[in-house]
Amino acid sequence: MYVYLGLFAPSVVFEKKNLLTSLIRSLELVGRSFWKVFGSFLIISSFTMITVLVIGAFFKTVLNGAQVPDVIAFSVPYVLFVPYVGSFYALLYFDLRLRGERFDYELFEQEALGA
Repeated sequence: MYVYLGLFAPSVVFEKKNLLTSLIRSLELVGRSFWKVFGSFLIISSFTMITVLVIGAFFKTVLNGAQVPDVIAFSVPYVLFVPYVGSFYALLYFDLRLRGERFDYELFEQEALGA
């Protein structure tokens, strides 16, 4: 279910649609290439989780003398990776639109400017 509805946020931002319409739009975009999106989400989630765990474990060992809670040691690296994950979702959204709808950047510019 996450794979089908995972691209609703870029749809809200770039197409300026409401929540329900964006969820339906995400379902339409992903429906054409489910396995590609599933694999992409799996790779980015795995990479993010492994990287956060490694960096968090590094912080815990370096700051061994200080009593740093696990929540802080593992949250800081995750907060640093969230913008990259969001950028990945936006790129995946545009890739699906480019390949599925023959979406053109000029058309996107016209939609963005409201012309």
